[in-house]
Amino acid sequence: MTKLNKKYKMKKLLFLLLLPISLMAQNTSDTTKTQDQNNPIIKGKTTFSFSLGGYSKEETLKSSTSGTLKSESSAFELQVRLGFITAENLELGAGLTVVRAKNALQEKVSYDDDETSIEVDSKGIEVYAKNYFGEEGPVRPYGSIFAGYAMVNQDDSDYNLVSYGGSLGATYFLSQKIGIDFAVKYVLLDADLKINSFDAGDYNMEGKLLLFQVGYVHLF
Repeated sequence: MTKLNKKYKMKKLLFLLLLPISLMAQNTSDTTKTQDQNNPIIKGKTTFSFSLGGYSKEETLKSSTSGTLKSESSAFELQVRLGFITAENLELGAGLTVVRAKNALQEKVSYDDDETSIEVDSKGIEVYAKNYFGEEGPVRPYGSIFAGYAMVNQDDSDYNLVSYGGSLGATYFLSQKIGIDFAVKYVLLDADLKINSFDAGDYNMEGKLLLFQVGYVHLF
């Protein structure tokens, strides 16, 4: 009986020692599970997104030999991105961008103003980094920076375009996998191009624009 009592007491003591550890582990597991349910931005996930955007802008094209052109343009943009959640709230990725624009060009000369309209198509790639703010909830605001390179084709010339900038936005997650995205994108542009319509030689274009986007996000 004495040995049995000792064994019983040891088992009881061991149970009492392990019970708090078990409860703590269960509580931690439940907390992590709850956090995961409230936070779709989890390290290791892959994101796929596409967005539609539009803008209108004015810019000045300058030439050292041929004067100045004033450009007014409106455009429609389609962008597709693939990203990876590499750390808490941090997404890194790359994207493809297609832009269809219409430019109204006006040449400023001393004796007259010449004006023409040209169609512009561009296809480009970009890399980006996006940081989400907060840890849970269906609405996740973010800030993003990017750099891109595009090949542009217009009515009378082809040129390459470098762009970079940033965006502020928010994603509204309808579930753990699906979200709707809204953003305002600030873009700086730089390119060397030739405007053959005016037989005017080479121009350097430096522009900036605000782009408004709405998109779809899928996590898997």
